[in-house]
Amino acid sequence: MIPATFPTGTGSAIENISWTAEVPATTYDRAVVIAYGSDGLTPEWKPEIERHAKALANAGVLALIPDYFELDPPTPHGSSAAVFSQILPRHQQWEQVLRDAVTAAKALPGIDDSKVGFIGFSLGGFLGLRIRDSVNVLIEYFSPYRFPPNVDLGELTPLKGLGGSANPSLKVMIHHGKSDRLVPINLNATPIKADLLAEGASAVTIYHTGANHGFQGPDSDNKTARQESLKESVKFIQDNL
Repeated sequence: MIPATFPTGTGSAIENISWTAEVPATTYDRAVVIAYGSDGLTPEWKPEIERHAKALANAGVLALIPDYFELDPPTPHGSSAAVFSQILPRHQQWEQVLRDAVTAAKALPGIDDSKVGFIGFSLGGFLGLRIRDSVNVLIEYFSPYRFPPNVDLGELTPLKGLGGSANPSLKVMIHHGKSDRLVPINLNATPIKADLLAEGASAVTIYHTGANHGFQGPDSDNKTARQESLKESVKFIQDNL
């Protein structure tokens, strides 16, 4: 039985954060924490995130989706503009919630603590990369390297990079749309991969032709990106976790 919440924080500041679980039908010893992006679990995003969780469970991997926006004071889902204003002051708090989710996943009955991975979408991938020392396998979808993600401000960029949590043994898969104008490949996926390689990690990039940010839309390019990225991600988890 997976508990409905996990603890985050220390001492008198401990909070219980909700998460949802997709549980395999058979015995399992692996788990993956999945982090949503700045829109949260909106109707546009929730189905895709849940599709990943169900596919992992079908592959024998426990999937956990923590609601890190629940951290007090809570952040509303569906308001990326409000979230953008909080990224600078609150990103470290959200990182800690996700780190605590990984820690809680490792402590679940039957889970091998060396077999807990992470999948992050957009902001969730940015936060996941900054706690990359907590897992051995990580998949990020169209994640920013900098804020703002689509303008190169050089040293004036207020927040950029992967943080100091280097993990030379990390195995990473990067999914990014070649037509992503919100989070362009050259300013984001390219330096993310370069930094990972520089610290000794391995990184596989899959750049999806014609796909935009979020792989959203009914067109064939985005549809193909959604289908292929899910298939490749599940295989990456199966092969490396």
